[in-house]
Amino acid sequence: MSAESAMSNAQQTKVFLSHASEDKPLVDRLYEDLEALNLNCFYDRESIQPGDSIPSQINEGLKAADFVLVVLSKHSVTSRWVQMETDAAFMAEAAGESTVLLPVLIDDCEIPPLLRPKLYVDLQDYDSGLATLQGFLATDSSPLGNSDPSSKGLTLSSCASQLSSMTGGQLRRGLTNLGRDQLKLLWFDTLNSDMDDDHRHDLLGICAMQLVQRCQRTKQLDELYDHICGDDTWRRCVLP
Repeated sequence: MSAESAMSNAQQTKVFLSHASEDKPLVDRLYEDLEALNLNCFYDRESIQPGDSIPSQINEGLKAADFVLVVLSKHSVTSRWVQMETDAAFMAEAAGESTVLLPVLIDDCEIPPLLRPKLYVDLQDYDSGLATLQGFLATDSSPLGNSDPSSKGLTLSSCASQLSSMTGGQLRRGLTNLGRDQLKLLWFDTLNSDMDDDHRHDLLGICAMQLVQRCQRTKQLDELYDHICGDDTWRRCVLP
């Protein structure tokens, strides 16, 4: 692999597909669709080679993942492997790491208690669910750019240029380096609303992701960059 290809892979959003073996026909299709979106997917059938240690490869895949997609079905909710992978992702999320645990429902099953508070993507209507999932993950893996820096008088300093070249996932991971109180202040200064109104019980990684996505929707990325660049502590935490 060339150095350029290695760098490209490193910058891709990494998605871990946790699923039951009985669901492989649909997960095969999901894997191909997500790879076509230029997402870097860990899928046991493709990512674990003969002679590899299965537990070791799964552990590395989970550690590297930006998103752990738990494919929920009648089969997976009784799978010990899926339960262990879900538990590992939940603990990483609870510890403030940048991993996001995302349930994906493929049939009518009882959602595990650990995942019930989470909004899930419904793939029972595959095309509609995939569009929702792709839009969500593509935003996280696409370069952010600036909405319109000149409209707010933002000077494209080295700091702002670095921020605008980051993907949504990279910026989200940087924001999780801030404490919750700092992220709340940055949220209020940028969006003029209280983060805890909607996200009081959400983990830091979820709040950071929501801040980036809201700023994209409301064309306030330039304001977010301005606040980050104006605070030396925030800048050191957020920039790689």
